[in-house]
This record gives sequence, C-alpha cells and structure tokens, in this order.
Amino acid sequence: MKNNHTQAINSIEIARQTAMPFYFLLTAIIILVSLLTPHRAQGATGDLDPRFGNGGVAITDFAQTEDYAYAVAVQADGKIVVSGQSGVYPNLHSALVRYNRSGRLDSTFGTGGKVTVTFNSVSDYLFALALQSDGKIVAAGSTSGTAFLLARFNADGSLDQGFGNNGSVETTFGDQTAAASAIVVQADGKIIVVGVSGAGPYSELNDFALARYNEDLTLDATFNATGTVLTPFLTRFGSGSATAQAVAIQSDGRIIAAGWFDDGNRKGPDFALARYNADGTSDRTFNSTGKVVTDIGGFDIAYGVDIQPDGNIVAAGFSDVKGTSDFALARYLP
Repeated sequence: MKNNHTQAINSIEIARQTAMPFYFLLTAIIILVSLLTPHRAQGATGDLDPRFGNGGVAITDFAQTEDYAYAVAVQADGKIVVSGQSGVYPNLHSALVRYNRSGRLDSTFGTGGKVTVTFNSVSDYLFALALQSDGKIVAAGSTSGTAFLLARFNADGSLDQGFGNNGSVETTFGDQTAAASAIVVQADGKIIVVGVSGAGPYSELNDFALARYNEDLTLDATFNATGTVLTPFLTRFGSGSATAQAVAIQSDGRIIAAGWFDDGNRKGPDFALARYNADGTSDRTFNSTGKVVTDIGGFDIAYGVDIQPDGNIVAAGFSDVKGTSDFALARYLP
C-alpha cells in the first residue's frame, strides 16, 4: 500500500511539473490577447463614453463668442465634423469644427481644428452637413435669411476654390427670404438642398423650396428645367405656410421632402411631405397630388425623414398636445 501511495504521489508530481510550462504559456497568451484587443468602455449602454472628450463631452469655444452647432457627420476614418455658426449677435457667421475620435480637436483641420467663414456681411450659417465620397465636406444654410447658402470645403477645412464662387454659392427663388434646412448627396455626386422660400418666417406665404446642384455647384438644369422647385401647400382659401426640414432619396431616385404646413387655423402646423420624381417634377402617384399633410393631433412638425428597406417612408418630429411635446413618428406607404 505504501509503495502504491508513493507511486501515486510521484505520478501527480510528474503531471504537475509537465503541466507547468503549458500553464505559463496559456497565461502569457491570455495576457497578450487582452493587451491587443480593444477594450470597450466600462459602463451601461447609454452612459457617456469616458474615453471621449472630458467624461464623454467635448466643449469648443471660438474666441469667447456665441457658438451654435446645428449638424454633425462622421467621416469614414471616425473623425467627427460639426457645422453651425459663431460670432457676436447679430453678426454670427458660418463655422466648422472637426474632432478626432477621442473628442479632441483635429489640428490638421482649419486652425487648431476650427474654421470660421464670413459669407455675408450681416450673418450666415451652415445648418446642414454632408460628406462626399472624395473626403470633401458640403454644408448648407442661409445668408442673412435671404438665400440658400451652399459651401464646399476641402478635407483640411479650406474652402474649395474650384466650387461655385470661391467655394460657395447663393440661390434665391424670387422671394424675400430663403433658407436651407437639409442636404443630401446623390450617388452621382449631385447635391440636393431643401428648405423654405417665401415672405418670411412669420408669413402665411412660404413654400417648400428645393435646389439641385451639379458637382461644380452650378444649378442642375435637368432638375425641373431650372434647378429649383417651389412647392406650395395651399388651403381652399389659397394661403398657407410650409417649410421643408428634411430630405431623403428613394432607391429609385425619387426624392422625399418632409417638414410642416400651417393652414392658419390657429391649431398649429401639421406634418407635411412632398415627393418628387428624379427630374424634380411633382410625383402625382404620391397621394394623387404629390403632397400629404398629417394632423397628428396638436402642434406637429417633422424634422427628419428616411426610407425603410421595404420602401415605406418614416417621418419623425414632435407633436405638442395641450402644452406637452412628445416624439412623433408617422409611416407612409410608398
């Protein structure tokens, strides 16, 4: 029995000694993999990412001015571009910022990561933003509320001098005011901008306004023959105010603009959508008129629109019923 016990102990010791090199090798592999594998931020879903900026937040000041960001786009390399305006009221002008993935300003962009441009002596802003496949940045907004403003920037933040008038172009629609709210770049490089044109922000005579530009920023004459489109949403009395806030392109090239329409009945605005053929003409297969207005129940404004894989159209915004605002979505058949 003693010999058997001794033999068992010796067998265990031999096995332990044989396993030691494997154990150390396995431990080394685990440590190496843990060092090479990117770590996810600790915390629950929806928590601020502590690796970004300062505790998940990045604050950028333009020389102690009033600064407002309106749009954001993420480049293929993960860098983040933001557009808006900066200045001292009422002289606010167009501004861009680019951040590295860490939330720090990208020193290769503009001056220390920031760009400011004066397109109009009074005021101007860049309310919408899109990225081209060649790395250039296109942004849309307005010059003093009187015209669409479209500008293109190189990847380093400088204005693309070969684009429009030294990097920008203004478009009017024959009205007193015009302002762009959204922008999208087609697969062929043409640029569609939507917004409003009319008598002013408090007028009952404003229309959806669209413009399509060629890659060189000239108006596309194949789009409604002029490059621009005005779409009124009229009541039976002939008046009404409408503003396009968002745009999306269907897989077949048709264009959806979404926003709001107010018929002046004191109840407030309603969701409004219009669909256009690829050539800019109204698509009369859409609600038989090319337009649709949806009363969700209160003060209703759509700020976004997108197309589902099955072709259904989803518009999103808010509805204010009895003084309380809620997220509001509406889905439309194609």
